[in-house]
Amino acid sequence: MTDGTMHYEHLISEVVSKIYANAPELADRYGEQGIMKCKEDNLHHMKHLHTASALRNSQLFIDYAVWLNGILVIRCRHVT
Repeated sequence: MTDGTMHYEHLISEVVSKIYANAPELADRYGEQGIMKCKEDNLHHMKHLHTASALRNSQLFIDYAVWLNGILVIRCRHVT
């Protein structure tokens, strides 16, 4: 089994482009480093989804999504 990294690069680039197109202030705030970090984070999410799918274990991804939501809620509570 491959980790799917190459397969996800195009999808992740599209997603990140849309995130920054919908919130252009992110580019001003985080710059190119923020774009790279966003891509890196999304690759991690895709790998986790890939693993859960390969194992046919939906609970694995559900648990990850719940954990991630908690992290994002804390990090984004100041965003209006």
